[in-house]
Amino acid sequence: MPVTRSAKSQNGVLVAMGDQFAGYTLYLKNNHLIYEYNLFGTVYKAESNIEVPVGASTLKFEFKKTGPFAGIGRLYINNTVSGEVAMPQTCRVTLTLESLDIGRDRHTPASKAYQKMGEFPFAGNLEYVAYELQNDQRDVAH
Repeated sequence: MPVTRSAKSQNGVLVAMGDQFAGYTLYLKNNHLIYEYNLFGTVYKAESNIEVPVGASTLKFEFKKTGPFAGIGRLYINNTVSGEVAMPQTCRVTLTLESLDIGRDRHTPASKAYQKMGEFPFAGNLEYVAYELQNDQRDVAH
């Protein structure tokens, strides 16, 4: 997802789906890219080990399946792996009834990290969010 920031202080939610009980969110906070996946109280979190640069950047989260309902989540900043998290278990059913939000997290926050910041809208320019779905059948045998 292409973003542009004119200052390090431009943080906020890029994409979120869910609430405090279950869901996921990708956001910038303290100049780092962060992904959180909440599986009914078990939270998997990846934080970039480098800062997101000011100016134009391409940010990405990728889930690589390692087994049934399991995988590794990776963060990319400008095509460089900048963080990862093992996710030994993911949801087998619908995570939440709360909607997908782009550029903010409406209603109930998907992360405790910004629950007191309202919708925590992204203060930079978010050009678009693209989801690329893969055939998980060829990655790992069930």
